[in-house]
Amino acid sequence: SDAVTTAVIRPRVNRESNVVSLMMPLCLSQMDKISTSKFDVEHRGKTTYKSFEFIQFYEGLMLGLEQLEKRGYNVTLNVVDVEDNSPETVEAVFRSHNVAQSDLLIAFLTRQPFEKAAQLAREAQLFIVNPVSDREEIVNGNPYVFKCVPSAGAYAPAIVRSIRNAMPTAPVYIVHSGAKGETSMQQALVAELEKEPARPYTTINWSTTSTKFVTTLKANPQAAVVSIYQQDRSKNRIYVSQLLNKLSSFKSKTPTLFSVSDWSVEQTDVDFAQLQNLTYHTFYSDWDRGDAVQKDFVGRFRDRYKTEPVTTYAGIANDIILFFVTGLQQKGTEFFRHPVLPRQQGMMGALQFAPSREGNGFENQTATLYRMTDYHFVPVTSE
Repeated sequence: SDAVTTAVIRPRVNRESNVVSLMMPLCLSQMDKISTSKFDVEHRGKTTYKSFEFIQFYEGLMLGLEQLEKRGYNVTLNVVDVEDNSPETVEAVFRSHNVAQSDLLIAFLTRQPFEKAAQLAREAQLFIVNPVSDREEIVNGNPYVFKCVPSAGAYAPAIVRSIRNAMPTAPVYIVHSGAKGETSMQQALVAELEKEPARPYTTINWSTTSTKFVTTLKANPQAAVVSIYQQDRSKNRIYVSQLLNKLSSFKSKTPTLFSVSDWSVEQTDVDFAQLQNLTYHTFYSDWDRGDAVQKDFVGRFRDRYKTEPVTTYAGIANDIILFFVTGLQQKGTEFFRHPVLPRQQGMMGALQFAPSREGNGFENQTATLYRMTDYHFVPVTSE
């Protein structure tokens, strides 16, 4: 059904053009201090090279914009460089660049600057898009926020549907660390599993019951293990290594493994043979080389920028500009009342937004689960 917002919807600011503001840390004032020799580019992570960190988001957005202009859409892009994370800086550039006079604001910012930008956007009755945050609370109490990363409400049904189709009677183990950030995912999974009264499921706190859990699993390995464990990077790395080693050591049959975060990308030293052995499922976050649209985008990005694009930056930027500008072009700002649009030509994936609750912003409901098959990731078709 159509999503409905409680926000006040303003008319377009310019009849002739779709006006979009982009706020992100480009660090343009640092550019003259940076040499782009091979040696320097390899040190991108260092503070001096901040301007390289997120540039792919801008580049992906420019490729999407090019497609829109070929379709005859008139877009005015107002680029706002946010050089530091202070709320004062965010407010200063928001006002000095007249961001309020836009139809849409795309804010590729970290936590605190985004919160400030979202507050200013709300005051200006301006819709604001967050491309990469997975924190559910960014939409709370602000009907102007669009959150592009799906939440538990999208991930959990995809996982449980796949288990239902492939393993109709198997028990399910939800492995967590007890961290507060895992609560909504655990609740969403339990709510889905409760719809199947005959399905046994257990939640496992890895830090306290991992040994007992592995012993139980060895006795009945025909099970689904769903990992929602989320701690800091080093703890995650140790946990993933331990879990894979233990599950892969089973002599005959091994359980089927699901993880919400994509270990094939996040864990740089992960053992792909172990993942394959455990029929690994995840929300794959790299390029799907079998998808013609993604293949075309990667090719165009390489040709233009002479480097490999990153999905989470370049890909989502391309999709955001195609989705929202097409909606604005076709329906005007009334699009924000019902922000529903099929996957547009050139988009990497669909964006399907719905408000989480009345008075809140919108969350993307699309989550595609992939299964590792012969060391490649293949989308799990939803029957």
